[in-house]
Formats: sequence, C-alpha cells, structure tokens
Amino acid sequence: MECSKTIIYGKFLVMPFRTYSLRLDANHITRVPVGSFRGLASLRHLWLDDNALTEVPVHALASLPTLQAVMLALNSITHIPNQAFANLTSLVVLDLSSNLLSSVSMESLEGLTHLRLAGNTLRHTLLAQRLPQLRVVEMPYAFQCCAFVAGPEEDRDQENFLVASEADARPQHSVHCCTAPGPFRPCQSLVGSWPVRLGVIVIHSFACNSLVLVSILLSSATHSSSIQHLLAVLAWVHLLTGL
Repeated sequence: MECSKTIIYGKFLVMPFRTYSLRLDANHITRVPVGSFRGLASLRHLWLDDNALTEVPVHALASLPTLQAVMLALNSITHIPNQAFANLTSLVVLDLSSNLLSSVSMESLEGLTHLRLAGNTLRHTLLAQRLPQLRVVEMPYAFQCCAFVAGPEEDRDQENFLVASEADARPQHSVHCCTAPGPFRPCQSLVGSWPVRLGVIVIHSFACNSLVLVSILLSSATHSSSIQHLLAVLAWVHLLTGL
C-alpha cells in the first residue's frame, strides 16, 4: 500500500473492523498523527519500518490496545518518551533496530518477550529485572548482553539455588541475546583489570626500550656519539622502571 508522507486522519476507516495486520513499511512516512489508525481497534501487528519517522507515534498508537507487535526499525528515531507504550498492554514484540537511539526508556516495556535494539548508538545496558518476560533481545554491543547471560560461576551457583530470589538482577528464565559475549567479547573489561594494565605497561616498556638498545649497540660498532650514549642511558632507565 503506497501512502503519502503523512498518514491521513481516518484513512483506514474503509478497512474491515477485524483487521489484524497492517503493513506500512517502506512508504517514506514522516508523520503518523493522532487518529491515523481510527477504526482499527482489533489491530495486532503493525509494520512501520523502513520509513522516515523521527519519533515514536505515541498518540496514534495509543488507540490500538490490542497491538501485540510494532515494527519501527530502519527509521531515524532519536528518542523514546517515558510511557511511550503504556497503553499497549498487549505488546510483546518491539523492533527499534537501526534507528538513532542513544538511550531507551524502560517504562511500560515489562510485558515484552522480543526486543530488537541492534544498529543503534545505545551505550548503556538494560536492567534485566525490568524485563521479566523477555525471551529474545538484540543489542548493539556484546557487553550489553551480559545483563541477560549468566557466566560459568553464576551457572554453578544457580544450580544450588533452590528458591529464586526476587532481588536477582536477571530474569529466572533463559534469554537469547545477540550479540552474545564470548572469548573475544568478554563481559568484564580487561582494561579495568590492574594486573592486565601492569602487564601491558611492562611488555610495552620492555619491547620499545629493548629495540632502542639493540639499535644503539649495533650502530656503536662503527661509531658512537654522546647522543647515542644518552639514548642508551634513557632506554636503560625506562626499561628498569617498567620492570
């Protein structure tokens, strides 16, 4: 269905009352004003992806209480208002991937089972306890999946944990998260470890200063200058300091 850049009020009144799915993707839509979906009270699935939206059409969606899935991917949405989906009490699938989001409000998302946020500039992690029903989530970066994936030590602890704690930060069911952490995408930042930092400093100091000393020693076979002696002394000092 081809649409103008702004959906006209009451445009879908001619559609059957029991319309369950509506595809409006790839139509260059920039605005979805209030009343755009008037007459579609039974709508369950709505595709608004691959358009030119810059904001979530909160007021237009508020008239769709039976909506279960909203696809808003591939737009230019920069902000999710608080309580943006508060009236969508049946919402379980939300696709906000490939937008311009730097943060996401967790308000009114408690009922979601599927959430897609990949392709955004999101820098913070989500609070897993705020999404108790979540089963599948896609995040921009691997470390953001750590809130949903337990490590080996935690897995062993949970085997001996007979009663689920309400204070646990993770949902008590399995959550599939992409991009998943792995050996080269650890949950804990290696740069934050002091032993690793010291190791990097020592290796860097040893390698760099050793190269300086070797080059000076090789060149001293022909002639030696005061500058070379000074560089050699400085290299030795830096090498010993690094060690």
